[in-house]
Amino acid sequence: MAKTDLTNQRQVFVEEYVRSGDHLEAAKKAGYKDTHTLRNQACKLRRECADEITDELHRNFAEIAPRALNITNLQ
Repeated sequence: MAKTDLTNQRQVFVEEYVRSGDHLEAAKKAGYKDTHTLRNQACKLRRECADEITDELHRNFAEIAPRALNITNLQ
């Protein structure tokens, strides 16, 4: 179960990582400084936010899959 107390910056990281799949790009877009330590920091963020990333992936899949499969409500 994911923690719900993410900082705004970490929430942006999670959303961008789910969108792009690129932890470095997600860290940059979330506002982390592009320094020589960014790769390590991005890897650490990916580990620490793993539950939130999984939850975001599930939410996105639940929203997108029916449209992607062209499923409509048959009521």
